[in-house]
Amino acid sequence: MKKYSNMAEFAAELNLARSTVSYILNDKWQERNISPKTVKRVKDYAKKVNFVPNFFGRAIKGKIYSDAAILLPNNAYRHHREAFFRLMSYLNDCKLKYIIIPVASNTEATPILEQLLAYNIQKVVMIASPLIRNINDAIMWQESINATPNLKWLLYDCPDENISSPLLSCPNVGYIGFNRQVAMQTVLEYVKQRGYDKLYYYGFSVEIFQNTIIETIPLLTTKAELLTKKEEPPEEIIALAIEKIYSKNNPTQAIFINDDLLTIKVITKLQKMGFKIPKDLAFISWDGLAVSDYFHQRLTTLEIPNEKMLSYALDFISDKIKLPQVRLVPQIRIGDSMPPIKK
Repeated sequence: MKKYSNMAEFAAELNLARSTVSYILNDKWQERNISPKTVKRVKDYAKKVNFVPNFFGRAIKGKIYSDAAILLPNNAYRHHREAFFRLMSYLNDCKLKYIIIPVASNTEATPILEQLLAYNIQKVVMIASPLIRNINDAIMWQESINATPNLKWLLYDCPDENISSPLLSCPNVGYIGFNRQVAMQTVLEYVKQRGYDKLYYYGFSVEIFQNTIIETIPLLTTKAELLTKKEEPPEEIIALAIEKIYSKNNPTQAIFINDDLLTIKVITKLQKMGFKIPKDLAFISWDGLAVSDYFHQRLTTLEIPNEKMLSYALDFISDKIKLPQVRLVPQIRIGDSMPPIKK
C-alpha cells in the first residue's frame, strides 16, 4: 500500500490542490463550495491508503487539547459498546474532553500515534479485546507504546497474561481485565452443579474449553453451517440445530451462547416452537448486558465486570489513580434460564 509523508504528496496523487484536500480532510469543504463528488473521492482514497492528515502544526500552537483518547475496535463486542457509551457519559458529566478513534483489528499504529500526539493526548484508554487477540498483536502495540513514553496507556478488558505479556512489560501501561479461563471454569462448575455432564456451546473457540470438568460439544460444527444459510438469521439456524440435538429420552440439554442478545432471540424462537425453558432446554449466556435482566425470562449469564472496570478507567482519566493493574473475577448473574442446583 502506497504511503504519503505529507498532505502535498497525497493531494498530488489525486491531481488536486493541497488546500482543497486540507479543507476536505478537516471537514471544512463546504466553506469553499467543493463538490460532494470530490469530497467522496478524497475521503474514499484516504481511507483506502490509511492516510491521516498531519495535525502537528496546530498541536504545536496549542489549539488542540483533550484529556484522553478512547481507542475503540471496529469489531468491539456488545458488552464493550455498552461500556463505551457509559464511559462517554461519565466523561461528559465530569466535563472532561476526549476524542474517539475507531481502530480496525489489522490497522497500523502510526496514523493513530500521529493523532494522539496531534491532540496533545496524555492518556489513552484502549479497549484491548478484541484488538489484542494473540502475541503478535501484543508485540505490534508494544512497539507503538514504547514509541510514546510520555503517554499513559490503560488496557481496558486486557487479555490474559499469556497474550498480553509484551504490553504489560511497558512502564507506561496499566490494565484492567479478567482471566477468561477462570471465568470459563466458573461457568462450567455452575453447569455441573445443576446436574449436567455435557454442554453444547456456540461462539467460543475450542481452546477455551481445554481441561474442562464436563464434556463440551460445539452446537454448530463449523461457521460454514451458518454461511450456507445466509438468508436466515443466526438465531433461526441455532434454533434448528438445537431442535436437531434435542431428544425427549435424554436429560435436559444445557446450552452456552457467547452473546446475551443472541441467546434471548434463540430462546424466543424455541419457545415459539413449543420448547419450555429451562424444563426442556437450559441456557447460560456470556456478557451480563443490562437487557438480560429485562427479558421476560431473566437470563442466567456470566456478568463481565464492566461496572468495576469502568470505575477504574474513569479514575485513571481523572487522575485519581495512576496506572492500575487489576484482574477482576466475573460473577454469574442467576436468572430463570437455568434450573436450580440439583440436590
